[in-house]
Amino acid sequence: MKFDSSSRLLLFAPHPDDESLAAGGLLQKAAAAGANVRVIFATNGDDNPWPLRVVERQWKIEAHHRLLWGMRRMHEAREALQVLGHPPACADFLQLPDQRLTEYFLQSDQQLIDRLARVIAEAQPTLIVAPSAFDTHPDHNAFHLLLNRAVDAGGLHAIPRLFYSVHQRHYHANYGRVVLPLTVEEEETKRRAILCHESQMALSRRRFLRHVLPHEEFWRALPARDVDLLHPVSYGHVDKATLRLRLRRRIRSATFARCTLLVAIESVTASHRWALRLPAFSKQIEFEDALSGMKMGSARVRIHGTQAEVDLPLDSLGEIRSLHTKLEQPTLFYDHAGWREIPTTKVAVAASAPRRVLESVTTRSRRMLPATVPVVR
Repeated sequence: MKFDSSSRLLLFAPHPDDESLAAGGLLQKAAAAGANVRVIFATNGDDNPWPLRVVERQWKIEAHHRLLWGMRRMHEAREALQVLGHPPACADFLQLPDQRLTEYFLQSDQQLIDRLARVIAEAQPTLIVAPSAFDTHPDHNAFHLLLNRAVDAGGLHAIPRLFYSVHQRHYHANYGRVVLPLTVEEEETKRRAILCHESQMALSRRRFLRHVLPHEEFWRALPARDVDLLHPVSYGHVDKATLRLRLRRRIRSATFARCTLLVAIESVTASHRWALRLPAFSKQIEFEDALSGMKMGSARVRIHGTQAEVDLPLDSLGEIRSLHTKLEQPTLFYDHAGWREIPTTKVAVAASAPRRVLESVTTRSRRMLPATVPVVR
């Protein structure tokens, strides 16, 4: 995150406003160093019904209302980038459907993945900044995985990447956290950039301005781990031809009856997207293709109060390159937690350890932070 005139920063934002909220300070530092910057917006933010209703005083929303709203948000994003020191021409909009990026990921949309790979290859970035997998907005965590697929498809793993989280409930690991300090002047400029997104101020002004802090946080990409006590999928391990997962609900009275476990697998030959509608009690259940609903096999589920164990067969998939999972719990809009990567190779943590560890989770362990956090000055 130390820029000079030869640096090329490529920042991906799911919606207009994410660039200012997550990386307003970082973008200023890049501008001050004379770095080349491109900002790619996945959507126009046009499926934004409640602010649209309040601001435009329009209860029934038609297609042309969304079109105009999206154009307004695109204009606001360009204005914010100017405040942060960058010309409007540095912004590109992929114009994907707002609120539907999870659907694109579950479809394994190869055209979109190839398109993202071309964007990255053409920009030749020295640093990519993108949303994290643990961001609780479905568009954010799905876009993270789409970009991962693009990096894989283009063979672009050598490019350094940093990830940000705009929406979080602390259900994520703090491994690899990096802090970028901001000056008072940079804080004030970031505040002005956020306020450029006027369409969002009617309902979210206070929430947006909470992102104006003396620092910004990013996360480095690190190898997947078996255990993550901060995530609802607290343990995951591939044991021979079986995926073994441990799940936790944080509310003591909660059950798993209305929860769905999503599993995304990339094998050497194909992509697999599975959905398991979890039961209230221990039983053998069938899991489905997440899009078609076709039965794919059966899994063993054991429920222990607010904890569950799930064993999924993987014997027909061949060599697995990557595996992600997410526990979808009943919410109004946001996820309780984003996607979590499960290691597909043997790691140091023993398979028998998690149950003993999980049963003795303490408040301190839920809030655990690394002993030291790298600071970039």
